[in-house]
Amino acid sequence: MIKQAFNDPEVARVAASTMAVNTSSRRVLEKLGMTHTSTWSSRGKEAIPGWEQGEVGYELARPGWDSLRQLMPS
Repeated sequence: MIKQAFNDPEVARVAASTMAVNTSSRRVLEKLGMTHTSTWSSRGKEAIPGWEQGEVGYELARPGWDSLRQLMPS
């Protein structure tokens, strides 16, 4: 999906979010080259275990993608 997004020359960055407690999803985002950029409160989601730890945002900007793409096998 990231590759497809950056195939559009107008896309400058790709963003994603997940719950702070969701370490598996966070690890996937990091393996994709995304960087943790923000943490915020997730009020109103009390029914979901871990809601009190908030949510986190990750981003990958085009220059980062260009660098990662050069490291990938053809």
